Amino acid sequence: MREFLVLEDVVFFGKRILNKGETIKIDKEHQVSVEGLEFTIPINDIISSSNFQEIIDDKEIDIEIIEVSDEEDLQIKNFRIQLDIQTNRKKAREIESILRKTLKEFI
Repeated sequence: MREFLVLEDVVFFGKRILNKGETIKIDKEHQVSVEGLEFTIPINDIISSSNFQEIIDDKEIDIEIIEVSDEEDLQIKNFRIQLDIQTNRKKAREIESILRKTLKEFI
C-alpha cells in the first residue's frame, strides 16, 4: 500500500473530491464517492499528477554521515554520492533531475 499527500484540492465536474493536505492510501486505484459521483482513480494517474506527492517512510531512506577534520573538509577532490531509495522509475528520474540542478548551483 502506498500513501500520497494531496498538494492541491482536486475538483472533478465542479465537485471537490480531495482536499489539500489530506492523505490517501492506495494499492492499484483510489475509489471516489462524492455527492452521488462514483469512480476510481488509477495509481498511475496519481503518480503522474502534480496534485499528489508520495509519502516515503523514513525507514526507506538510508543516509550515512562521516565526520572529517576541517583540513580534509576544505580539500578539493573527487567524491561519490550514492542515494538508495525505494520508489518508481519516474520518481527516481525526477529526484535525479532535482539533484543535478541543485548540485550545479553548489559546485
